[in-house]
Amino acid sequence: KIYKIYMKNEVLLSILIPTYNRAPYLNNLLNYLKEEIYNLDYTYEIVVSDNASTDNSREVIESFQKDLSLDVYFQKKNLGFEGTFDFILSRARGKYFIYLADDDLLDFELLNIAISQFEMNSNAVALYTPWQIWDYENDKSICLFYNAPEITIKKDSFYDLGDFILKNKVFAEIGIFKTKAFQDIAPVF
Repeated sequence: KIYKIYMKNEVLLSILIPTYNRAPYLNNLLNYLKEEIYNLDYTYEIVVSDNASTDNSREVIESFQKDLSLDVYFQKKNLGFEGTFDFILSRARGKYFIYLADDDLLDFELLNIAISQFEMNSNAVALYTPWQIWDYENDKSICLFYNAPEITIKKDSFYDLGDFILKNKVFAEIGIFKTKAFQDIAPVF
């Protein structure tokens, strides 16, 4: 493992969680984070954007506010997927971010490895790792969500990146990204 000393206010990883009318999933995710986030070896923030939910998502979020020190935004109107992504990304303070859907969970051991890979390769702007489909009732992995070869894509090779993502069915919500690189190209809120 590689450990670096970070300034108290420096955030290395922003965990970005958008949600809309999915209180049961959100509750499961936030409870999981409450129990497991201590396994993350790096400084982090958790940013939640509620996309004008009409269910009890607000109550779920507020119930975890104290334990997780959530940075929360309650939208007055539904911004749609792209608007929500752009908004939540604009609030990220970490050097890296992970977009975490409210029905996903993190493997902190693998996340620590991924962040250390980023720290060793300053030219990287995105890192993908295989995700598993998990059977919670039997507490076991069913299969990989996707499995892609290890590849390095040169800077500004957007065609190659798009081709890789589409051919290997790697989707934007399953990766870790360099925040500044994405904030530079995303609309500003």
